[in-house]
Amino acid sequence: MINFNHIYYDKYMIISCPKCKIKFRVPENKIPSHGRKVQCSQCSYQWKALGKAEISSNTGKIFFIFLFLIVSFLILFIGSVIIFGDKIPMPEFVATWLESIGIPITEGELFGRSYKR
Repeated sequence: MINFNHIYYDKYMIISCPKCKIKFRVPENKIPSHGRKVQCSQCSYQWKALGKAEISSNTGKIFFIFLFLIVSFLILFIGSVIIFGDKIPMPEFVATWLESIGIPITEGELFGRSYKR
């Protein structure tokens, strides 16, 4: 069971007992992000308190989405080149580069199959 009733401060965090609802001030370095078993001094109830976890930044999320879109586009483009070959308009340096890494544009072999267009 995950307990989300934590309030975070600069160097301390407030945890509250799920049973009696009493709150405790604990140094945040005492409870790691994966959690630690704690015991209430009021009612002796034991539970796992979760520490402060890393929060993803918006910049990191945007970078991940941008990188994902670029990789997806490249996979789709190279797959289209493998299927349609030189029917896809592309600059000459791109066609030369693709042929140099082994992707057949006009004719060649890829994965043991020969392609002629």
